[in-house]
Amino acid sequence: MPFLEINLLPARKGLLGSQARGYILALLALVLVLVLADFALQGMATGTQAQLDQVKNKIAAYLPLEKKLADLDRMEKQTLVQERYISGLLNRQKDWSTVLVDLARQVPTQVHLISVAVDATGRMTVQGEAPSLVTGVGFFNQLSASPSYQQVQMDSISQAENSWPFTISCQVVTATP
Repeated sequence: MPFLEINLLPARKGLLGSQARGYILALLALVLVLVLADFALQGMATGTQAQLDQVKNKIAAYLPLEKKLADLDRMEKQTLVQERYISGLLNRQKDWSTVLVDLARQVPTQVHLISVAVDATGRMTVQGEAPSLVTGVGFFNQLSASPSYQQVQMDSISQAENSWPFTISCQVVTATP
């Protein structure tokens, strides 16, 4: 026989309604998501900090290289300046064998050269003897008319026993090697 059960006590109302239970569950889910997000963000921050430390170490390793590159750049600039200086010197250098051949072509057969000297600026001094004043001055005029010489000056000419010793100076303008 089945019993019929009758409850004469008033129905118990739950402490929380179903809507309140839903809010609590949603709140608990939100707290759980926030805790998981916090762990994930801490892991990412740790990983990011490790990557940042690696980048800082790499940058620190490149600093000596950067100094070396700056030194190399400075040395390159110095080398270019020196190269231009040497190139300028070479451009001003005379082909002295050509100068002497040109000078020999200018000398009349009766004139004897005693010495030829050149200073660092390319100024040439010629000492010689001519049989006459006219021949000595003619040699001077030939050098003055030549495009290979500029600022030609008769420094001295005087009469000796049988000759006319002279000194002529000029700036050499002949072709470079």
